[in-house]
Amino acid sequence: MIYRRNKEEYIERVNALLAIPKFANGRNKSGNDNLREILKLLGEPGRDLRFIHVAGTNGKGSVTRMIGGILKEYGFNVGLFTSPHLVSINERIELLGAGAISDEDFSDCYDAVKAAIDEHEKNGGMPLSFFEFLFAMAMVYFGEKKPDYVVLETGLGGMLDATNVVTPKVSVITSIGLDHTRYLGDTIEQVAAEKAGIIKPGVPVVYNTGEPVADIIIETRASEAGSECFNTAFISEQHDRTGGILRFSLRGRWFNTGGLSFPENTPLYQTENAMTAVTAVWVLTGGNSDRASDQLDEEALKRAFAGFGFPGRMQWLKRYVVCDGAHNPDAVERLVKSLKELHADRYGQRIRLMFAVSSDKDYETMLRQLAEGLDLSKVYVTEISGDRAVPCDYLAAEFTLALSRAGKKCPVVYGSDIKEELILAESEAREAGDLLVVAGSLYLAGEVIKMDGELI
Repeated sequence: MIYRRNKEEYIERVNALLAIPKFANGRNKSGNDNLREILKLLGEPGRDLRFIHVAGTNGKGSVTRMIGGILKEYGFNVGLFTSPHLVSINERIELLGAGAISDEDFSDCYDAVKAAIDEHEKNGGMPLSFFEFLFAMAMVYFGEKKPDYVVLETGLGGMLDATNVVTPKVSVITSIGLDHTRYLGDTIEQVAAEKAGIIKPGVPVVYNTGEPVADIIIETRASEAGSECFNTAFISEQHDRTGGILRFSLRGRWFNTGGLSFPENTPLYQTENAMTAVTAVWVLTGGNSDRASDQLDEEALKRAFAGFGFPGRMQWLKRYVVCDGAHNPDAVERLVKSLKELHADRYGQRIRLMFAVSSDKDYETMLRQLAEGLDLSKVYVTEISGDRAVPCDYLAAEFTLALSRAGKKCPVVYGSDIKEELILAESEAREAGDLLVVAGSLYLAGEVIKMDGELI
C-alpha cells in the first residue's frame, strides 16, 4: 500500500461500513450484476486467483478454516474470506500465517471500493450492501497479495450471495438445515436449492448435507452443470478420545488416511467437517474418483488438524467457561450432544447457560432443545444489540415455559447488559463448581470473548 494511515482514519471507515444496513431490502444484496459492474471498475481484482467456494447452513466456517489450514500445511499461501467477525471486522479478510488484514490495508481497500461505488452511482448505478462492500474489499486485498488459493465462505445462501460471482476450482456444500428461513425458504428443499446455486459448469462439487432430499437437489444441479460429485457421507470415520484428545481416521473410496487428531475438547462433529475438507483438498490437488489416492500428504493433514481451532465454536475461555455460537436448531443439537460427550467425562458439575438470540431464528425450538437436553442449574438470559434482538425479559419468560414443558425447573434470570450478566454468571459458576456455557448467537459469542479477557 502507498502511505501510512492513522487509527482515526481506520475507525472512521469501519464505522461508515458498519452503518450500511446489514439486510438491505431484506436480502443483504444489491444484485450480483451490480457487484460485477463495480468489480469491473476496480479492474476485476482477483480474476486470476484460484478459489474454493464453501456454502452450507452449519459447518461451513469450520470447513473453510480446515481447507485453508491443510493447504497452508501443503506449503501454499492461503487467503480466507469469512463471516461474521467476533471481535474485529478485520477477521473477515485474512492471510493464514500473516493474520487478519491490517488497519492500514483495510482503510486503503475501503477507499478503493468507495471510489468505485461513487463513480458507479454517478452513472446511475446502485451502491453496494454491507456484505458486498466487504467482499469487494477482500477482492482488492487478495488481488494485491496474490495468495495461491482463496477460500471463500458464503454469507447468506449461495445462489445470490456476493461470493457467487467467482468461478472456483471446487465448490463445497456442508450440512443443510433451516436457518434464515425469511430469506432462504422454510423447507430443506428450498434451502438446498439456494446452496446448490454455487455450483458452476464443470466445477467439481464436494458435499455432505446430512439430508437425502438435499443430496438429490445438489446431484441434479451438478448433473445439469456437468460437474462431478463427491458425497463425503460415504466416507467412514473411526475415532477414540483419550485425555480429551480426539483421534480419528478416514476411510473411503477415494482415500484412506489415519493417525489424525484434533486438540483437546474438540467436539466429535468436527470429524464430519474434516471428511469434507480433506475430500475438497484431495479433489483440488488432483484426486481421481476412480482409485484410492496416494496424493494426500498425511503429515500435512496431521499438522493441520492438530493445530485446528475456531474462535466461538466450542471455545474454552476458562476451565469452567465454554463459548459456542450455536444459533439455529441444528447447531444447538450438536452443541447439546458435544456437551454430553465432553462434559460428562471431565466434569461433575451441572451446567449454567448464558443465552441470547436473534429474532429471525427459530428460538422456540432452540429453547426446547436446551431445556430438554441439558441438566441446567441456572439460566442467564441477555440480549444482543440491534433491531434483531429478542428482549431479554420476553426471552426469559419463554425459557421458563420451555423448562416447564420439559418437566424441569431452575432459576431463569435476565438482564440486557451482557457484561453484567457475564460477571454474575462467571462468579456464580466458579463458586458453585458448575460449567458455564454461552450460546445462542455468534454476536453474543463475540461480545463474551471480547469481555472475558477483562474478567478475573
